[in-house]
Parts: sequence; C-alpha cells; structure tokens
Amino acid sequence: MTEAAISYEHRQLVPSVVFDLYDDFAHTLGTRGYRPRPFEPVTLRLTGKVVSGSLQPLDSPFEVELCRNAGGYHVAFDAIRLADGTRRRLFLEGTFSATIESPYYQDVRIDALKLPQVSISQPHEIALQPGYNYPFPSPSSRLTSDPTPKVVVGPTLIRGGFYATDGTGIVGARVEVPGKSNQYFTDASGQWVLVHVDIETAETALVRFVLPNGTTENISGVSLRPGGEVSVSQTALRGWVQNDKGLPIASATIEVVGFQGTSVSAADGGWKYFFALNQPTAAAGTIAVKITALGKSQLVPGIVPVPRSTTIVPTVRF
Repeated sequence: MTEAAISYEHRQLVPSVVFDLYDDFAHTLGTRGYRPRPFEPVTLRLTGKVVSGSLQPLDSPFEVELCRNAGGYHVAFDAIRLADGTRRRLFLEGTFSATIESPYYQDVRIDALKLPQVSISQPHEIALQPGYNYPFPSPSSRLTSDPTPKVVVGPTLIRGGFYATDGTGIVGARVEVPGKSNQYFTDASGQWVLVHVDIETAETALVRFVLPNGTTENISGVSLRPGGEVSVSQTALRGWVQNDKGLPIASATIEVVGFQGTSVSAADGGWKYFFALNQPTAAAGTIAVKITALGKSQLVPGIVPVPRSTTIVPTVRF
C-alpha cells in the first residue's frame, strides 16, 4: 500500500509597518513602567503620497488599521478603512504623509512614511504627548512612614482654546509656558492644555502663543496653584439673530465696530465673535455690534465685554 503524499503550505503574515508608541507623560511620571503604552484607540491616517518626487494630497485620506501585538507594538497589515466605513485590503507601497491620531493625545505628523517598512525589527519610535482630553491623574493620598497620610499633588494644568474671529479653531499654533511646560500644537478644535512643571507654591505664569505665520502673542499673569487647574479663555461675544416671527436667521454677518474680523450666524441663528488674545483692553469701555441680515443692518451699542469671558449680546430681530 502506497502512502499518500501530504504537502503543507506555510504562510507568514508580515506587518507593513511597526510603531513603538508610548505615553510620554506617564513615562515622565514613571507610574506605569518604563514604556507605558498609550490609551486606545490610536489611528494611523494616510493623507498624501510622494509621486515623481512631489508630495500629492490624497483625494480621500484613509485610515490604516492598527493593532497592538503581544509585545506592545502597534502594527498594520494593509487593512484600510475608507471614509464611509468600508474596510478593504490594499497593498500599500510608496512614501506617504500620515498622522497618528487619538482622542487622548496630540496628533503626530509624519512627513515621509515608507511602506512597506524596510526593516520591521526597527520600529518607528514616537512619544505621544497628552491632548486636551487626556485623563490626567487627580490629587491622591498615600501612606508613608508617618502615620498621617501624605497628599500627593497632581499635575498643575492650564487649559484653553485658541479661536479665529468666527469661532473656528486655529490649527498649528504652538502654546507653551516657556521653559516650564510642554508644548501644545493646536488642531481644528482649537483646544489646548499645558502641564506645568511641578510647583510647590502659588505663582503666576506667562502663556505664549506662536501662530503658524510666526507671530507671537503672550498672556501674562496667569495664576497657578500646585495641583490646580486654570482656564485661560479668549474674550468673546455671544448672541442670536431672528426674524420678526422669532425664527432663526442663518448667515447673518456680525461685526464689532473698531475691531477686525467678522462672524456669521449658524442655522439656529446663534453666533460667536472672538476677539484677539489680548483684546479688548479694560480701557476700551463699551463697544457696538453691527449685525447685517436680510439686506438690512442694526447696531447694538453699549456692550461691555468681560475680559476672558463670553458676554451675551441681546437678541436682534429683523
């Protein structure tokens, strides 16, 4: 009797790219080990491709699915997810621009990501910086040799938003307390958060904003307390535009007399107008708001903006 020949097929799944991602804030604290892995989810999004030596934006940026292996590395196997949620297999080859995105960390831009990766034994090492929604630890207590529990002060935080006149977030601005905090690069939300170096007593800080065009603006005198959190807001106005029947008017134009920039009302008739970081000054006194809709204009005088707050403007009807 002749034995049947048995053949075997061996397949090996090799990732197209490997990332060594770690949480830089937790790494600095040393509370989650030497290489603390980031909170999930983490997304890799391809935004452009190098064609004939020139980077061309993709018509529709797409997500490359990442998974974390047993060693803690984030790997991709050419599974992509399109904007409509469709999942496909696609062999990715070439040099791409990409971003690492997460709801808990700042976006990381990669200008030249070669796929597939030449050597997967040398993963791309990236330290992820805390974003606006990062779950910072709160003050806690712990037992020491002293029978009285000792309070462990949490991080000192400064939060805020950086907005254009119409309320859209300013993208790509760098925010920091020079020499004493992390650097935060704003995204489309405009939100930012700074982690101040440990302080033992109350003090004041200067928050610096460097715009994408290189212009620098400072907010001084920000009061800090150890383990506390402070909000630094832009001075803003808020109001609504309606017709004579009380229905909202969209796309009305809002101006502030003597100041640059305009805003427009949304579908619900609501609008916001953000001043520049250090405007208006306390000496500005009252201001007037000009609203244009349905071919007509109305002036709302006598508005006193409250610095670092949002002031409500009476509803205007046409």
